[in-house]
Amino acid sequence: MIEPTAPPLNAPSRKSKYSRGLPPWILTGDALAELVIYAILVGGMASHGYAELGIYRVLAWLGCGLLGVWAAIGIWLNRWRGSHLRTSRWILSAFGVMIVWTGFQTIPLPAGLVMGLNPAWKEIQQSFQSTGLEFPTMIPLALNPDRAIWSWDQLVAAGLFFAGVALLTTRRRCSNRLIIAVALVSLTEGIWGFLRFAAGGQPHAIGALFNPSHHAALVLAGIPLFMVWTIDLSRRSEVFSGGLFSGSNPLLIAVGAGLIAMMGWATSYSRGGLVLGGAVLLIWVIIEVWGARNEGPRDDAESVPFSLTAVGVGGTILLLLAVAGLVYSASLLEGISSLQWETGERQGLGRFELWRATLEGLGDSPWTGLGLGGTENALTRYSVMPMRTDPIWSHGDYVQILAELGIPIALVVGLLFSKALLSFWRDTRQRWEAFEWPDRIMTRAAMAGLIALLIHAGVDFHLRIPLVGFVALILLALSINDGPLFIVSNSSSGRR
Repeated sequence: MIEPTAPPLNAPSRKSKYSRGLPPWILTGDALAELVIYAILVGGMASHGYAELGIYRVLAWLGCGLLGVWAAIGIWLNRWRGSHLRTSRWILSAFGVMIVWTGFQTIPLPAGLVMGLNPAWKEIQQSFQSTGLEFPTMIPLALNPDRAIWSWDQLVAAGLFFAGVALLTTRRRCSNRLIIAVALVSLTEGIWGFLRFAAGGQPHAIGALFNPSHHAALVLAGIPLFMVWTIDLSRRSEVFSGGLFSGSNPLLIAVGAGLIAMMGWATSYSRGGLVLGGAVLLIWVIIEVWGARNEGPRDDAESVPFSLTAVGVGGTILLLLAVAGLVYSASLLEGISSLQWETGERQGLGRFELWRATLEGLGDSPWTGLGLGGTENALTRYSVMPMRTDPIWSHGDYVQILAELGIPIALVVGLLFSKALLSFWRDTRQRWEAFEWPDRIMTRAAMAGLIALLIHAGVDFHLRIPLVGFVALILLALSINDGPLFIVSNSSSGRR
């Protein structure tokens, strides 16, 4: 039986030949693309988020290339013509601009021309002359070409990965499996981190990653999806049905695993994750409780258990945050103070200082930017730090990408993302009319995890950790496309 695609919210002016159904060979291609996504996620868990190079990274980038090829085939087959992919197209346009520009920044050009466009190179030329070295006659716009090329292939991989995922999340069954995949990655990361912390081997819960802040972001990104998936499973599966504490109910095991994962998040002691991400999660829980009571169908008895479950989970999260804040209150105060300029051994390591140095580097070359990895040069020159440190990140993804791209291209990218937001808002208003409150819960859960991750990335560099970035792109695709809208629905709606 051929599975229908999620119908577009606005019928396109010219119907796609696959708007009503997909032939078996397309479904097979989608299934293989899904397997590639799962392999990339598993590879990230096995290689510390792709911090370990070698075969893991090569295979992951190859997988992203295959996803991009499949997305390109989808364009040839008119699968991208539906208005439900309009937001994805704007986002891919932003990726395209960044990829083309940052790639151009790595191309060697005459040194005189480059120094005229990018004055930051003049200081580097002076350092060459002072040491008696011959300055190259051909240089790229990027201040750190080796790191720029290394980062550029990661940006290309991310764009190709999103293209493939965006196409798959227009289908209900693909979206359902991707939701489960993200939920399991988050659950595994949280439990793994907590077990390592409880065993006493680590001062912070870090799971598969080296950095506790990135660990916290990865766990929190998938927690809302895991919560909703578990609740929906209790409605649809006889195995998981029944009361939460009714004997040996498997639902209790699932909820217990989720709470252990939440402990892995709390014991990461990530101040940004606990304060910023936790606030987003709590706001989402409040919205869901309010919606279940006010927006859900009054005659639907299933909305009552969800309200009670959401209240219980929300209370548990509040308790975990309170315990984590009490246990690590000294570090919390230290973290707040570290945003300011510091003295002594840690001078220059505060977030504000790194942001200031990054923007001062941008001031040297506001029109062409510093190139990917170029902020390392700016931090070395402008931030006050002990000689033993060698910072390469601005600890703020958005500040760093602004400095790397330069003001004009950053404005173009910002404009494209603004168009994506307007398109998404237009689709959202139509979804309010086309789908009931319970139908949209998976989309809201994906969006909650994505927003928590994106806000936390403002004070760290999560999006540059490949595994975290891949999960963020899956959540983005789930938030803006139609597939998740068909997963949770009332049995009376007939859409199941």
